[in-house]
Amino acid sequence: SETSWVLTDSAGLEIVTVEQYTYTDVQTEYTQNLKLKDGATYNFTIRDSFGDGICCGVNGDGSYAVKSVDSVLASGGEFLGTESKTFVVGKETPVQTCTDKTDTFVVSVSVGEQTCVWLKDNFDRYGFLCEFLDVAYTCPETCGACSFVRGQIHTI
Repeated sequence: SETSWVLTDSAGLEIVTVEQYTYTDVQTEYTQNLKLKDGATYNFTIRDSFGDGICCGVNGDGSYAVKSVDSVLASGGEFLGTESKTFVVGKETPVQTCTDKTDTFVVSVSVGEQTCVWLKDNFDRYGFLCEFLDVAYTCPETCGACSFVRGQIHTI
């Protein structure tokens, strides 16, 4: 509950802010999905209002990770009051590593669960599904979302 974080672009404009007391459950992984511009620079700043971080010792075993498809762009957990990491989306992830996952996603009650192969085959009709972040994360190659970023905060 002491943890907050902000993601800003290179101009310092806030992309997303998560305030204190948003994460209140212990031993829980929280995920925030974002679609960011490939090649752009961002800054992730995490704060702990008590000043003891989210990892180690009496603070448990918490951590954070900012991921782009399958690469970690920023991570940590052992800090005191504040930690900032700057990263470039796409810089750490070569285009050839951007592949669709084998997971399924629910399209609708009538269509049911489908895969990225199905979406690719039916893209003319169902391409709009890529606007949903979970689908874009599951099918980044099909959706053209290789710079998709998934941030995770794990608290203990």
